Amino acid sequence: MKIGVVTFPGSLDDADARRAVAVAGAEPVALWHGDADLHGVDAVVLPGGFSYGDYLRAGAISRFAPVMETIVKKAGQGLPVLGICNGFQVLCESHLLPGALIKNHHRKFICKDQPLRIENNRTAWTSDYDANHEITIVLKNQDGSYVADEATLDRLEGEGLVVKTHLVGYSATPQITRRHFDELYELRLLLEPDAARRAARRIDEGNMRKLTETAEQMRRLDGSRERRKYSAFARLDADLHDQILAIAGNELVRDTLAHLHTHFHIFRLMFHASVTEDALSEHESLLVALSSGDEDGAERAMREHIDRSRRRLLLAFV
Repeated sequence: MKIGVVTFPGSLDDADARRAVAVAGAEPVALWHGDADLHGVDAVVLPGGFSYGDYLRAGAISRFAPVMETIVKKAGQGLPVLGICNGFQVLCESHLLPGALIKNHHRKFICKDQPLRIENNRTAWTSDYDANHEITIVLKNQDGSYVADEATLDRLEGEGLVVKTHLVGYSATPQITRRHFDELYELRLLLEPDAARRAARRIDEGNMRKLTETAEQMRRLDGSRERRKYSAFARLDADLHDQILAIAGNELVRDTLAHLHTHFHIFRLMFHASVTEDALSEHESLLVALSSGDEDGAERAMREHIDRSRRRLLLAFV
């Protein structure tokens, strides 16, 4: 059996992956990101590292590599593909896997031994394991928090696509209750309008340019695939709000809201296209106030945005 291991600019675990393939008894084949030819391999590994330095988003540039065009096509025809660390991020960015990976909630790099249990030993990559076999892998990432909308999470679980689960340190977060929802928005209304006021006072040309670029990315999202657009919008929306909190300058407030995974929870509640369109208009009003240094206007725009978001998502509890 021949197993290809792709090397991107910035890959650092490709040599280790090829060695692991050889130790497992297969023939490792080095694949170059700029070469679309898979050289007849029977499976592909996308290794860990920092492809293209993680510029833009982890894995976002690698998805356009010539080799990925072939991998995406062949995966659709049944080619087994394994993404490790940065490779997992590349798979999500290439839409071979649903959902997305965002920064760890504490925004710190993690490196530790992680116990795992093999939940599904009926895949091409786990068939030599006994069911419920426990293994330990090295966990190292900064963008390792997996997010997806509710329908995607339900499908992953219902179709048995989860292969391993963490034994310690992590658990799947349940969907928030109505009480949690009300408390979350109460907290947002206490913190974010004041942060917008502070941001209007402190904002500079570089900050404003970055906010505008993020808002423009949200407007340009491909609407032909609504669920993918919704997932990408949720990620960018969280980034926009985090940028405003960073400009405001209170890191405790910023860390508090990041730790709560606010946007992950609210976008999991329901899928509705109008949520994105309404939010775009509200963001525009907020950015106008910020760009002009209008502290009262920025506070008012943020308060109205959060209040309207709450009313839109209340439909999830009807």
